[in-house]
Amino acid sequence: MLSSFTEFVDNEYTAAAQLGIESAGMHEIFGQQVVVTWSLPHRMHKSLPLTLQLWVYHGCGRVEKLTYDISQLSGYRVYCIKDDEYEENQGIVSYRVALLNGDKEIISRRHHLWMDVISVDEFSDA
Repeated sequence: MLSSFTEFVDNEYTAAAQLGIESAGMHEIFGQQVVVTWSLPHRMHKSLPLTLQLWVYHGCGRVEKLTYDISQLSGYRVYCIKDDEYEENQGIVSYRVALLNGDKEIISRRHHLWMDVISVDEFSDA
């Protein structure tokens, strides 16, 4: 199983807020994150390590590709942008995540707005 979702983060997301601690001197936090979780059947144990790839499409039009080594049958990864980085990238518009064994894609999920980006440079070389 592979699942993913996005959520906004703010000061209510901090540990201090969760513990009910007053954070009067803390600056305002705002951002967004993609949370990816996986849980694989025990028979996949011999296939480890696997690769988790995450493509993030930012509001500024930039696509970022992140790669993580997966050495356990279950776990999670969080990709988070906050404050200045969030503003510069204009947030997260969509994403795609895939779990791979070598070059073979085992399973993937994508945000409902995800579209593969076609580079104009690919056609100008022809």
